[in-house]
Amino acid sequence: MEENKIKHKSISEIKDFIVNNAFLNMNIEICGFLGFDKNSKEYVAKIEENQSPDPKNYFIMNPVSYLNFKNQYDLIGIFHSHVICDEQPSEFDIKMSESTCLPFIIFSINI
Repeated sequence: MEENKIKHKSISEIKDFIVNNAFLNMNIEICGFLGFDKNSKEYVAKIEENQSPDPKNYFIMNPVSYLNFKNQYDLIGIFHSHVICDEQPSEFDIKMSESTCLPFIIFSINI
């Protein structure tokens, strides 16, 4: 994977970071966190290891990573890619977004 974490003032640079990582890892769903660093006034995107037994169709992130990121930054949302389908959220995505009270940002490599 590309660099694991990136900080930038521009949200478009964060978008490019997510898109580039999705295309570099086309056989698995990439996943991670999007946040804001109040001290540096920068957005932060961090790629996490997809720990799913079926990473082509689902993603699972380590809950300790979630807590660590949330303690360090203002958590804005969770991002992941779709390898097989379009960018529409699956039923699982909707349930998990609602359960975590966080928006899911989804990028499909099927463009």
